[in-house]
Amino acid sequence: MMKPCGTLNWRMRICVGSTALLSLTSYGCAPTPLPSPYRVNLPTLNAAPLVTPCRTDRPTQCVVLTQDDYLALVRELKAACLALGGTPDACLTRKESPP
Repeated sequence: MMKPCGTLNWRMRICVGSTALLSLTSYGCAPTPLPSPYRVNLPTLNAAPLVTPCRTDRPTQCVVLTQDDYLALVRELKAACLALGGTPDACLTRKESPP
């Protein structure tokens, strides 16, 4: 038969209290990183995208952009990735050294 909560011995109370305190300080009170002030600024496209059927490994729809529009979108998304804490490798921004 279980003892009511009021009759726990002092060792058990210390154990339960220590566990609760450790949980609060480990998770609830830990400092969290502040969100990045960076805001994604999607560029205005110079030309309307063209949607056309295409085939990769299966038939699908593809979107054709001008090269300038494509590069502007990729640049902005990579900048956002880095600003939000991504590594250069994860954000695919690392330049390869020439041989």
